[in-house]
Amino acid sequence: VMNIRQFNCTPHPYWLPNFMDVFTWSLPFVGEKITDMLIAILNCCTKEELEEEDEEFPLGALETTDAESAAERRQIIKNKILAVGRMSRVFSLLREESERVSELKSIAGSNALPAGMLASGAEGIKETIQGFEDARKSDIENERLPPDIIDP
Repeated sequence: VMNIRQFNCTPHPYWLPNFMDVFTWSLPFVGEKITDMLIAILNCCTKEELEEEDEEFPLGALETTDAESAAERRQIIKNKILAVGRMSRVFSLLREESERVSELKSIAGSNALPAGMLASGAEGIKETIQGFEDARKSDIENERLPPDIIDP
């Protein structure tokens, strides 16, 4: 027995830039937001609180191994906070660079970047997209009406 199903083709409700899939388009943004949340959670303590010694415990009650393990735990937490901060900066840079490259591609009018553009670095890309007309030209595709609304 063979079941044959027929599917209808429907127009897309919206398009991402250069027909990218949602994961490629938004992964740097989502990563940046997640690391921002982690930083907010881990930064509930101030630097002074992390650096101060445990004063609420009397010295006689603590053994040296407990003090050493507490210092190790404190150092591990500091390292995790620093690592999340570095990850946040990386994701922020990834998102910004991805946005700049997609803007540059839309200004160039093709999926290929102009020759030698990446060699000039982030500042060169930023300088290429300076004026209002360039920004408007790169965003003109987003200003269109959806296909359902356009009158024939």
